[in-house]
Amino acid sequence: MTYLQDRFVKLLRRSPLPNRQSPVYNAAIRQRHAAILGICALVDSYPYTVERWMPELLANILAEHAYDPVCLLTLLPVPVLLVLTIGFHKDTNFTNSAKMCK
Repeated sequence: MTYLQDRFVKLLRRSPLPNRQSPVYNAAIRQRHAAILGICALVDSYPYTVERWMPELLANILAEHAYDPVCLLTLLPVPVLLVLTIGFHKDTNFTNSAKMCK
């Protein structure tokens, strides 16, 4: 898992957001969004547990990109994607912990 995590984080850090008029703007947006989708997939791959690496990834990496622009390939704004990922993870863990306490 650390291989994928490192790969997506490096991809995200290697793709700074250029000026909108730049010819590489669309490619940079796609690359950033691909990295964010990959990180969200890692978080979603463990819906019933909070892994050791997950809080740092959510709080430090994904939180920095909460206001990134929309990727035209998915038409899903990054803030909505993050809310869906974190909300699903929170709901699943809350439901499981309530069942386990009974």
